[in-house]
Amino acid sequence: MVVQIIENRIIEYITLLICVLYVLIRIITVSCYAHIVKESKNIDSSRGRFVKRLRENLLKKYEQSGGIQNVSILVKAYMNNMRIAGFKMVFWNKIRKISVLICFSMGITGMFMSYITGQDERIIVEYLFLSVCAPIVVISAGIIFDTGYREQCIYTNICNHFENYVFPALKNGTYDYGIRNLAKLSDEIDANMLELVNGMGESGQAESSGEMVPDKNNTGINLTDNEQEIFEEIINEYLT
Repeated sequence: MVVQIIENRIIEYITLLICVLYVLIRIITVSCYAHIVKESKNIDSSRGRFVKRLRENLLKKYEQSGGIQNVSILVKAYMNNMRIAGFKMVFWNKIRKISVLICFSMGITGMFMSYITGQDERIIVEYLFLSVCAPIVVISAGIIFDTGYREQCIYTNICNHFENYVFPALKNGTYDYGIRNLAKLSDEIDANMLELVNGMGESGQAESSGEMVPDKNNTGINLTDNEQEIFEEIINEYLT
């Protein structure tokens, strides 16, 4: 079985697969960071989940405690808990070390197995070459697709926004909650707006086909008191 593994180059294929997966993971991670960087440049109007939750948490903590002494620590703690595909960033940052270790171990294992099974020196040298080059590929991908700069940009943008704009405005009583929460309110009524449009479309189709049309005073949509308040608040925002 060991001879078949060597002859079929299974170890080489597994090592190559690890390298490819690592590069893809780094590309996806960098893309996620780039998206968050873009959101952090316009925090108040951003609809991204990460920035929205961070904004809500910081405002909530500010209101509960009457102020925040060190915004940077809270932002850093929140970023450390940021997850991609369900895993914290600490896990994704450790993948480089794990991948390097696995690739190196696979190369050394292949070289040792080739030696004990009496394979040609050429195959032994190939696995030695693999044990050196595969980790280099992983390390290079980690350097090329590094997230350190983007993470620092996110951290700087968020701290600057809250320390120099939001919290001073809250302290002076000039923070406009209505404008700041407009994007949030719009998100909450998206589903109701879609239902309203669909209801109007169905009503128009019924009229054109000669079918019985419900009473005009009945929209066919039952809104809760909370949803009605949201609609009224949005309308007031646009009218004032």
